[in-house]
Amino acid sequence: MVNENNKKSQLQASIVFQILIFCGIITVFLYATDNALAAPLNYTSDTSVALTDPAITLTILANSTADSFTAASGSFTLVVSGGQEFTLTSASRDLSVSGDSTGGNLYPSCNGARVKRFNVISDTGTQTLVVTPTSEQCVSTVPAPLETKLSSGGTGWGGGSASTAVVVSQPTPTPVVAVDKIASTQSQLDALLSQLKALQAQQAQMQLQSPMPTFTSALARGSNSSEVKWLQQFLISQSKGSAAKKLESFGANGNFGPMTEAALKEFQAASGISPVGVLGPKTRAYIQTLVQGQQPMQTEVVSLPDSKLDPMPTFTSALARGSNSSEVKWLQQFLISQSKGSAAKKLESFGANGNFGPMTEAALKEFQAASGISPVGVLGPKTRAYIQTLVK
Repeated sequence: MVNENNKKSQLQASIVFQILIFCGIITVFLYATDNALAAPLNYTSDTSVALTDPAITLTILANSTADSFTAASGSFTLVVSGGQEFTLTSASRDLSVSGDSTGGNLYPSCNGARVKRFNVISDTGTQTLVVTPTSEQCVSTVPAPLETKLSSGGTGWGGGSASTAVVVSQPTPTPVVAVDKIASTQSQLDALLSQLKALQAQQAQMQLQSPMPTFTSALARGSNSSEVKWLQQFLISQSKGSAAKKLESFGANGNFGPMTEAALKEFQAASGISPVGVLGPKTRAYIQTLVQGQQPMQTEVVSLPDSKLDPMPTFTSALARGSNSSEVKWLQQFLISQSKGSAAKKLESFGANGNFGPMTEAALKEFQAASGISPVGVLGPKTRAYIQTLVK
């Protein structure tokens, strides 16, 4: 009897133990299943979601996360919480959003191809959203997403069960300037520039306070006279370039120095005259044509220091270094009377003796260069013809 009772007790203990083990297994299984169902969703690649009413396909973009995503026949419910981000696109329909929230950010946008993009980022708390496709495509907005801040207290996407439309702030339109207004402004600017140039030209002419003097000789570096001062004023009034502006800053003082020479060369080059830096007959004649509308034509006079120059002889041949004749003496006297520059002054200090030496050659080259003739230092037909026009 005792043995039967012991066997019965052992059997009961074994059954209880097996029941406890089974219960433990069921508990663990249920716990694991519950945790598995509660695990957040994590989409590692683009995922398509089909709705039946309307019959459209939406796309969940890769890297989207959510607590849950439940699709019905014509809408879906999305639950997101702290730190999660979920992005959905619709190529054929616009999307309306309703639901409640306790804080988060919604970024709806529509690109040029009218593809709706819905992006939600949860800040804190849990957001439950109901997204429903509309009957039409979205209207294109600016390329950058437009942010709608979700306020706390259930007023962001909607409070309680009431549906509240998402309000998207519109960008400030960029002002467009009419093309005809731009063209009109440009025309007015061009007219003002033309008036300014005319005033500058008038001012330049007004700077010449005295009429063009009668130049009795060439002007070159080292010259000092009222004629040099007039020339400086003229060059400044022309404003041909940087050299003239530099001379203007220094002022017209009647001394023919390097700045005056540079400004004269600049003027000659701009006027198509050989830029020798000496005011000779050709440059004087050109200047006369520029100012003749303002004052009477001046007559050029050639004279020796003693006011006597014999008539020009009849040259039967060219004169060059080594020549010795009365024609050479006349040429020397003529070159001295022109005072073309330092070479002529050096010849003047030596005197006219009829011998064609290096000083005569240098003075002749100086005269030829100032007159626009190739400075070869030989008195040939071209130079003789030019001298004839000066003394006839």
